[in-house]
Amino acid sequence: MESEYITNIDILVSTSISPESFGRTIIESAIFGIPSIVTNIGSPKDFIEEGKFGLLVEPRNSKQIYEKIKILIDNNDLYEQYSKSAILYSKKFNFKFYKKEIKRVFCEDFTIR
Repeated sequence: MESEYITNIDILVSTSISPESFGRTIIESAIFGIPSIVTNIGSPKDFIEEGKFGLLVEPRNSKQIYEKIKILIDNNDLYEQYSKSAILYSKKFNFKFYKKEIKRVFCEDFTIR
């Protein structure tokens, strides 16, 4: 049911005014190739890394939010680039990836075999 709603959005706008610890909705949207516009606070700003698969705005800055939405609406090539990048980025958030990374850390970084 949740994916039915997510697939009907073109841009995720997350305008938190206080830091979030993770930003699950950004990752969920990224799975479906939905670019994000998020406030420049908390961990969501680390996911977005201005220009990778979304844009950053300052908290409570409605003019910036409008401008960033307009950028994505007016620039289809940029939108498509962010959409593809979002899908690629979201692949890091699955059990197989974490299992592989944990194994790498213990086997390579600590040279435990």
